[in-house]
Amino acid sequence: MTAETRAALFDFLDNHPGVQVWVEPATGFNKASILLVAGDGEWLRRNAAEPSARDFAKQAKLTCFTAGLDAYPQRMRDWDLREKD
Repeated sequence: MTAETRAALFDFLDNHPGVQVWVEPATGFNKASILLVAGDGEWLRRNAAEPSARDFAKQAKLTCFTAGLDAYPQRMRDWDLREKD
């Protein structure tokens, strides 16, 4: 994980309460990434290898889920719908 990515993640944490983490493994068309979802549903995604994404969550003492095994939260979808308007 780059220093720029870590800075963006920590900035999001500093400005959004209730953040949880989803680690998104690499697929045939996407790189591995980390997704932060705030309590209000706002989210931030950055490219990050799975081990470093999990290390970030552990260091930040955040609940960590695995995309594909654990569903994204409804609050994230609700936030996306509100932001479309």
